[in-house]
Amino acid sequence: MASNNSSELSEFASSFEVNSYLASYSCLLIFLALPGLILNGLVAVALVGELAKKQGRAQWIILLNISIAGMVTTLTSGSVSTSRLILFNNVHEGVEWLCRLSQAVFHISIGIRTVSLALLSVMVYIIIKHGLSKVKLAPLIASVVILWVVVVISGLPYLTPAYHYEPFRKGILICDTTLTRIAYAHISLSIFFIDAPARLISVITIIAAAVHVKRNTVTDFNPIKKSLLRFSVILLCINILILLANIVAAFAFVLPSGADVAVLIWLSLISNIAIVLPTIVVPILMMVLFKPIWSAVKGLLMYRRCTSCICTLGEVSTGHPAGSKGVPTTASSLYY
Repeated sequence: MASNNSSELSEFASSFEVNSYLASYSCLLIFLALPGLILNGLVAVALVGELAKKQGRAQWIILLNISIAGMVTTLTSGSVSTSRLILFNNVHEGVEWLCRLSQAVFHISIGIRTVSLALLSVMVYIIIKHGLSKVKLAPLIASVVILWVVVVISGLPYLTPAYHYEPFRKGILICDTTLTRIAYAHISLSIFFIDAPARLISVITIIAAAVHVKRNTVTDFNPIKKSLLRFSVILLCINILILLANIVAAFAFVLPSGADVAVLIWLSLISNIAIVLPTIVVPILMMVLFKPIWSAVKGLLMYRRCTSCICTLGEVSTGHPAGSKGVPTTASSLYY
């Protein structure tokens, strides 16, 4: 068995340098998955603190939802990258479940980010046109729960025989996938009933919000609405990046059986980078565009202590309780 693995490794080395393979996935783990997990974790903690306040909970719930999805994505990518390094030239039969589970989790995390951006876009449009009071907390939470349930269910077919996996090729963990008719139907349904409608809703609502702001800039100027609109436009660009990640990942499904292992490895690496990269960009944008998030994250990094059990963002950033003279409590203080 050892000699067989050695010969397979030498074949692999002829088309793809072993050191390059190990270095690539080490960099993915160290420079993308780990920073993405830390950034999303910090932002999630900041948003949980902000939810302790009564003001502006609606947008924080959706942003927290996006951060949680980012954490799930980075954890999965980090686990798969670590497994690729540990199991290099060390074949294990039970690893097929790692392929199934990672595919399902990637599907769910990308789906949650996509529908969350659509939900945020709708909320931004409502706030810009009708005001924050029109966004009700209970329906919003119900919508988030329903979307999670739908997206999680849509990811379960990856755990079934509809997808056939060949975990190892020439001693390398690549999770080569073969699709059945049921798998093609599953992907088509996911695109037409989840992915495409969510992206279409995002585009339509953001354009509608931008048109409304342009028509009412003089008579109804509000810095909160402007910040929300700017954030939504940026998120729309990130949505396009996520779409490109989906397209890149889809190439792995259409390659012919027995495709060159080097092609599969490069495709898997590019797909992982495209999937994980938004998990770094999004939390950075949240900190840049939303003042309370940056204030709370900065406080966490500086290890500031609060006198109460639960620190509100105002306490973390200034040391004063929210509502005191040193902390503005107007809605305009939520954004730069």
